[in-house]
Amino acid sequence: MSQLWGFGKVMAIVAQTGEWQQLEQIANLALTAAQSIPDEDPKRWNVHLVLPILLQEHMWTHSLAAVLLIPKNNGRGEALRDLAKELVETNETSSTVSNLLFKIYNEAQKLEESHYRESTVNYVLYALAQLGHFQEVLAIVQNLDKYESQLDALESVSAALASKLEESEAWTELTLTLNTAQMLRQDGMSCVIYYLVPWLAKLDQGQTLQQIYKSIQEIDSWWQ
Repeated sequence: MSQLWGFGKVMAIVAQTGEWQQLEQIANLALTAAQSIPDEDPKRWNVHLVLPILLQEHMWTHSLAAVLLIPKNNGRGEALRDLAKELVETNETSSTVSNLLFKIYNEAQKLEESHYRESTVNYVLYALAQLGHFQEVLAIVQNLDKYESQLDALESVSAALASKLEESEAWTELTLTLNTAQMLRQDGMSCVIYYLVPWLAKLDQGQTLQQIYKSIQEIDSWWQ
């Protein structure tokens, strides 16, 4: 454990100097050292000695590599979810981040712990939607195997859509999201509208919102 603790200390010092190439080399050495640890618990503990500095310095590729060193049923789910959450909060827009999010989604699908799997997927979908990947994200929502999981995922996408609509006219994204919501019937439409109410209220003095409300009332009568 002391070896990777030393790596973490050195990485923190080097990060302050801005020597990113040297920091990357040290990170690679730390991950190689962690990979050579045979026992699950010591490996997990050691990864957690260097993971915070990797996250702090936005070394996302190294962070995912570190998370995947954590044994699958011994903390990986929580670490994967936390990495996805960190990526949401950074608001970075590079293609590297997009590619990494898709990789995190693929790894989340392998998790046996359903609560970590679903929460990780929802963070990833929100982040990808924020980056404009609505078509891919909504395809994922439609292919989830549980209705409740689909609604939770649609909620994440709707929250991202509401944020984008506040910044620009995202009509294509709105149409795609509403089409997916229709597939999930009343619950799906309600989920999307809930997040869009503040934006709709400001659009054409709320006339569109009133029309949507009337349409929802009509749809409610169909399902009764």
